[in-house]
Amino acid sequence: MEIIPLVKELCESASKLEKNYLSTAWSENQLAQIIENPVYFYVTALEKGTLCGVGGVICTSIDSAEIFTVAVDEKCRGKGIGGKILSSLIEFCNSKNAESIFLEVEEGNHSAIGLYEKFGFSAVGVRKGFYHGKNAIIMRKEL
Repeated sequence: MEIIPLVKELCESASKLEKNYLSTAWSENQLAQIIENPVYFYVTALEKGTLCGVGGVICTSIDSAEIFTVAVDEKCRGKGIGGKILSSLIEFCNSKNAESIFLEVEEGNHSAIGLYEKFGFSAVGVRKGFYHGKNAIIMRKEL
């Protein structure tokens, strides 16, 4: 299994994977546009050439970043792929000298919340109705 930055050839597959698991998925065109934008970092997890997961973060300010996507295909779960994706996003944020990272996660997504907590994220707020009527937990990690 390897984690590599998004390339144009994987934009369609990455968008489809996001749409299967996230209510706030990015389109193929949106993903293609962020490849060249230095404030974005989007990675793909490949196992034997098959896309298994994706993750993305944006570092737009001097001191903070926001993870906007982490998704792992259900056929690939339980192999540590989410953790590897998250590690690569955190590493990117460190390289950009971000002081903290934020993300939102659906409050009922206990496996994702557990993963984020394992990596040092903690809940700092709630966005009511953020995910089509379901609340989002806002989480932050200090770097």
